[in-house]
Amino acid sequence: MKIDRYSKPIVALFFVLFLVIGLFVYRDYGVPWDEPQENQLLYDNVVRIEATLGLMTQKQASKYPDIATAGARDHGQAFYYPIGFYRMANPSMTTNQVFYLRHIYTYFICMFGLLCLYLLVKRLTSNWKYGLIAVIIAFLSPRMFGEYFYNYKDVVAMIGAIMVMHFFALLVEKDTKRWAVILGVVSAFVLNTRIMTVLFLLLAVVFYVVRKIALRSLNLKSFLIIGITAVSAMITYYVITPAMWSNPIGFIHIVVHGASNYAGWNGNVLYMGQIFSPKKHPLPWHYLPVTIAMTTPVFVLITFLFGLGRNIAEIFVRKAKYLASQSGMVGLILLFTLVSLIAPILMKSNVYNGWRHLYFIYSGMLVASVWGLKWFIENKAKILRGAAVIVFCIHITVMSAWIIVNHPYEYAYYNMASARYADTNFATDYWCLSTPNLVKMIMQNSAASKVYLINAGTSSLSGFSGRYGYENFMLTPEQAKRFHVITLAELKKMNTKNADDPNIEFYLMINTTYSELSARRGQHLYVDDGVNYNALPVTYEIRLTGGYPICMTYWLQPQNVLYMMQH
Repeated sequence: MKIDRYSKPIVALFFVLFLVIGLFVYRDYGVPWDEPQENQLLYDNVVRIEATLGLMTQKQASKYPDIATAGARDHGQAFYYPIGFYRMANPSMTTNQVFYLRHIYTYFICMFGLLCLYLLVKRLTSNWKYGLIAVIIAFLSPRMFGEYFYNYKDVVAMIGAIMVMHFFALLVEKDTKRWAVILGVVSAFVLNTRIMTVLFLLLAVVFYVVRKIALRSLNLKSFLIIGITAVSAMITYYVITPAMWSNPIGFIHIVVHGASNYAGWNGNVLYMGQIFSPKKHPLPWHYLPVTIAMTTPVFVLITFLFGLGRNIAEIFVRKAKYLASQSGMVGLILLFTLVSLIAPILMKSNVYNGWRHLYFIYSGMLVASVWGLKWFIENKAKILRGAAVIVFCIHITVMSAWIIVNHPYEYAYYNMASARYADTNFATDYWCLSTPNLVKMIMQNSAASKVYLINAGTSSLSGFSGRYGYENFMLTPEQAKRFHVITLAELKKMNTKNADDPNIEFYLMINTTYSELSARRGQHLYVDDGVNYNALPVTYEIRLTGGYPICMTYWLQPQNVLYMMQH
């Protein structure tokens, strides 16, 4: 076809468009609770590296926590070392500048991963168009679109899984020591991010050997390739993980234990209108599959299932030739996806915050989705071919519109089959990313000399206080001086005259997820005698398409504030 002559410019144009979009919107996102802590962990890692290399004195390094004993030392930061070194070399950078830099940097990592996805699917299908389709589907997956900017761990692990799959496919094709080393190095960075992606590497080794046996080409070189990959991965992992330098065995134990069960978290989860907690009321087995089904576009779910079914059918059709074909590689990716999903269910792992800890399986879902779509597009029945193209176009149009209308709150996406149930039954903004956006709205429209935001159970503002203070709000210096977060206890200690002061404003923030958690624990918050806060007019609100709100603020009238001070 004539269009094939322009495949490279077309693909390049799409990626340029993606980069331009990122540069325009990366400042729109708030800061999740964990990001300040992750920044600190990044600096602690970099300090250990610089001190070891003699780029920093021990006296200077002693000002930072020791990464070897840090509570979250298993949270690898290797992908972000360039930012860490840059920040250490430029200490005058403001907190906001660091957050913005980290967000756009995360986006660039993800775009490189999508390039790997294009190359992987192009190789598997022998058609550049399917590679581009895979990238478009990935880019326009609403939840992922938002998290491409700030999810330093889960989405980057997904992108890393795609990178490993791509370079493994290259190794299978080239079968050289050079690609074995490259795969090992890339794998080390991905494992540093989320250790559970090691499952793909273990399955890949089995696939590589069995495939060699099927092709009757298994020899000493094959085992040498495996050995080079493993050794290069282990050496690289050790070098880029300062937290394990003093006690490698102990560190690996901590990482594996934490990644397999997330035992350090003991919070509450809103699921199907009920409160679940790891110790008192564990989540049911269907939490992961149901959450995945509700937050993944319906088009992706359907084509994924068709891709899964098609690949299983090919095992019986191709038989001995299956492993030698590209279908075998797709089968490996699907096996990794299914095992990664089933394992935490069987192990009763302590999962929370949706399925973000398993985002890396979305890499396999994307590959299988295109594999299923390919069956329709290349079907002998003309009506199926036409319908597949039309449905795909409708899908990307609807997803594009949803992202544009609901930007920058894509992280709270529920698909069209489940959105009506999301309001009070499921978690939406569990990371409180909308909180900084609402705070900005308040500060941009308030002329008060002091603005107090009350930290109640309905807002879960605890993640925005303490050690990291107001960094999460990304306010200007002038706004930060006027803005204060206070608890109910602190409010009761204030002078009652402040309630009537026209230069002081009080606001109550409601995050619907934490509001539901509070209400279902019987912790209703009243701001007037016998009147629930829901009776107050909403001052600012973030409500997504589908009708469900994720966050809102109420301006408290003097009588409301006075009542809260006195009761």
